[in-house]
Amino acid sequence: MWLINRINTTTVEHYSANGFIGPIKIFNNKECREIEKHFNEESLPEPADWIKGCAITDYFIYDLARNPAILKILVSLLGDNIILWGAKLITKKPGEKHEWHTDIECTQFNGAYVTVWIGLSNCSKKTSLIFVSGSHKFNSPIQKIRHEKNIERKKLPDREIVKIANVFDKKSGLVSPTIKDGEAIIFHGRIWHSSFNSSKKPRKALLFQYASSDSIIRMPDFKYLDWPFIFKEHPLPPVILISGSAPAGINCLIPPPVPDNCN
Repeated sequence: MWLINRINTTTVEHYSANGFIGPIKIFNNKECREIEKHFNEESLPEPADWIKGCAITDYFIYDLARNPAILKILVSLLGDNIILWGAKLITKKPGEKHEWHTDIECTQFNGAYVTVWIGLSNCSKKTSLIFVSGSHKFNSPIQKIRHEKNIERKKLPDREIVKIANVFDKKSGLVSPTIKDGEAIIFHGRIWHSSFNSSKKPRKALLFQYASSDSIIRMPDFKYLDWPFIFKEHPLPPVILISGSAPAGINCLIPPPVPDNCN
């Protein structure tokens, strides 16, 4: 396991070369259960504008996203000026697969994007994420390559994606970190990744997505998961500044939510 005090030059170099670091312990088991319980509350606020807008309307989620341990890592990877643009709970049923993809929001614009994926329940080797190491440097989302090769989204086996990756970098391969509840994987927004819940129980994880504050964030039309991607002109996805400063006119920058006891 990676330790927080190891966020140093070597760690940043590993991230730069491979596109991810971790697992890193963020929450204990009690905190994981409290987070799950929060998402089950009937009074849970609706996310703002899109499915990734949970931190915009929910102070509890926003507060988790600015966890000091997470921020320490983000500053090492993104610099001092950071926005939070995505937050949601991800549940994968037994036997459910998330097909190989590159996060659409990170593909079309110049910018620095980092995702923090934190396991909450039933996290193990059987339910972990799978990465193509170094694929964040290929300068092409896997969806575009599938389109060019006429490969359907659900018909791209792991062995084929390794062959594709090796055209870009012969050293590239599949990596699936063993992760436990409360641990995080931090990865580059443009890395090729997938997951498969091969266990008999649902797997839950918390997803936070960040960027340098000068990076462009736009909302994809999720009816189109394949290349070419389509982005909505309106509304602009709301983002929150969590560190440093942000230039005006790039994103829809809004104030953070207020604690419930301040309403």
